[in-house]
Amino acid sequence: MHKDYKVLKTKEMPKKQPIRLIANSSWVGKRTTDNQDADVEVILPAELSERAEEQQNDFSRLIFTVFNDTELFQTEKDCTLLNDKVFGINVGNTSIQNLTKGVTIKINHRNIVQNGSHRCVFFLKSDNENISESWNSTGCTTTVEDHQTICVCDHLTFFAVLLDLRLDSHTLDEKDVMSLTYITVIGCAISAVFSVITVFLYCVVRKTKGDHTTQIHINLCIACFLLNMNFLTNEWISKLMIDGLCKTMAVLLHYSLLCTFTWMAIEGLHLYLMLIKVFNTYVKHYIPKLALMGWGIPAVVVSLCIAVDKDNYGQFQIKVQDNNSSVSMCWIRNNMVHYVTNCGFFGMIWLWNLIMLITVCVKLAQMRKGFSSVSRSVWKDLWTVLGLSYLLGITWALPFFSHGPMYVVQTYLFCILNSLQGFFIFLWYCTVKLPSKEQTTNYTSDK
Repeated sequence: MHKDYKVLKTKEMPKKQPIRLIANSSWVGKRTTDNQDADVEVILPAELSERAEEQQNDFSRLIFTVFNDTELFQTEKDCTLLNDKVFGINVGNTSIQNLTKGVTIKINHRNIVQNGSHRCVFFLKSDNENISESWNSTGCTTTVEDHQTICVCDHLTFFAVLLDLRLDSHTLDEKDVMSLTYITVIGCAISAVFSVITVFLYCVVRKTKGDHTTQIHINLCIACFLLNMNFLTNEWISKLMIDGLCKTMAVLLHYSLLCTFTWMAIEGLHLYLMLIKVFNTYVKHYIPKLALMGWGIPAVVVSLCIAVDKDNYGQFQIKVQDNNSSVSMCWIRNNMVHYVTNCGFFGMIWLWNLIMLITVCVKLAQMRKGFSSVSRSVWKDLWTVLGLSYLLGITWALPFFSHGPMYVVQTYLFCILNSLQGFFIFLWYCTVKLPSKEQTTNYTSDK
């Protein structure tokens, strides 16, 4: 027996009944009792013998192989295998597919894992030199328990079943990735155009220089425009495969994203000053100080990330389910940097802005009691809350709640709503600002 794999070849297999094979660290064989300790158990359905007879296959040539050395199954984009093992099953010299019950493979592991963090796949070989060999999960289902992963596949060839530790339940398939990419690109393009229009309208028709609310909206529009443009050019830069250029693009994308988040926080701060502080609020050089915060804080954060390790930025691969392919972009390569500077930073901003939005809703509910036309007040209040939701970035929190079967739907909502943020700000600006001759009253003064 070769030290890198263990193999069971059998000549007398029972027909028209399930076959149970087991293997541990030192041997492979048939299960004879339920108390036999095993690292992996394979249950072949009774249908297998019938399908072998239909195809005139030699059912006595059933081979069960356990590979301890997975070098034979290396791919261009290599994966991490559960227990560093690959399991192969072969019957005769033809392939058997579309089994009704399926082949069951139970793999024991020492560590407790969360359901969906592993994925059962088989090794897809290719005779075409232009198509690389890869892992594929078509026809296989995965069930993860505390110390066991159960794979059920509807086909039987000489294949390997493994669990890719880097792929989780949040991995999208190729069709979803393509659809989301098109939606985001179109949305960002629309958002960028209308962000420019909003800034242009502000410069042309503005009458009140001291309208701080509008100036904050415009800065948020500029941040959205930079974010959209950096995203639209990101994929093209990534395909050039120039490391320095890709790192620069990743830095710009990160900076523009943080600027967008920061100006959302400033929207919440300004709302707080108008609704809660109201009187006796005096801030010297109000807008310049906000501008220093909105554009300066992200610059400091990005500079620190570069100072710690310039390789924090560069080519980033987005895994695609089922064919082991990926989509590349110029982005943050260090997960800790992403979680702290993006997720953590935005999480605090979102909680603050959510409190501000709830405060607005409470005050609007109190004000509605004084309106004579209730229906008009309701629609006006709904439009106000919807507009503030975009200004405060409430919809950006969708990924935090994207779990389980609704993950794909919430991902689509996230891409649609947030890629069009610049467009919705334009609608808000036109509805609230342009028709009115009286600008929003400022409770802060600038000197």
